Amino acid sequence: MGKLVNMAVAGIPGRIANLVAAGMPGKPVNIIAAGIFGKLVKIAATGMPGKPVNIIAAGLLAAMLVTTACSKDEGCSVHPDPFRFNIIDAGTRADLLATGVYNAGDMGIYYFLDDERQDLIVSQEPNPPGDYIELFSAQLPMISLTGRSDTFFLTLNANETDTLFVVVEKRERGDCDYHPYITVKHNGKDLPVAEGEAFVLEK
Repeated sequence: MGKLVNMAVAGIPGRIANLVAAGMPGKPVNIIAAGIFGKLVKIAATGMPGKPVNIIAAGLLAAMLVTTACSKDEGCSVHPDPFRFNIIDAGTRADLLATGVYNAGDMGIYYFLDDERQDLIVSQEPNPPGDYIELFSAQLPMISLTGRSDTFFLTLNANETDTLFVVVEKRERGDCDYHPYITVKHNGKDLPVAEGEAFVLEK
């Protein structure tokens, strides 16, 4: 371009590009905004013939596009939230994982498809929001949503297996889709459904 670029200014579009590429936490990435920003970055890098490039203007416009995309996608989801759960004592409310009654490493969830057992991945949440140890399966809600099964089996140890009945459906919220849990049962007992909260399994 024949002109020196102020590195502090050039860093602004770089950070915006990272936002577009990675997406904001919990929000899908707006591909159209990413594409437009890509053109802005290209212009900033190569310059327009005979015209100086305003890096600040390109960065601010890209920021506006990202902000607009995020506000439009508020409440939208591409995938259902993972099936998150705690296991507690029904009487004392003690955490049965923290007290050693059950071991997270022994647990698993599976279902049957065409009479064949299908095992799911169960992981432990490293930073649970509450006081209980929290486990989750990202695969389980997708199995329900796609109609493969609503009945699941929770292996607690070599001798105990509980049943889960989970129904996840696609719904509309404004101009976008989301995937709420419609029904959740543990050993035949209905569990309250609160968006964004773990299910409490009582023993």
